[in-house]
Amino acid sequence: MLTARTDCYLVEHPQPFAEALKRAQRYCEAGADCVFVPGVRDLNTIKQLVKQIPKPLTVVVGLQGNSFSVQQ
Repeated sequence: MLTARTDCYLVEHPQPFAEALKRAQRYCEAGADCVFVPGVRDLNTIKQLVKQIPKPLTVVVGLQGNSFSVQQ
């Protein structure tokens, strides 16, 4: 299993969503099995990443004060 990681949110990239999405899509094209995007803080952004990344997505929540229910 090859997990591709993009840290755009952790390094405070000026356009973290666009850059993370671009990198994730390229990693998938190169053969990644799943994508890890740590540092995302809001549910709507996670939903958009899930919709636009063609592979399973992993995120870490709750470390920066935001937590979500299992259903969310």
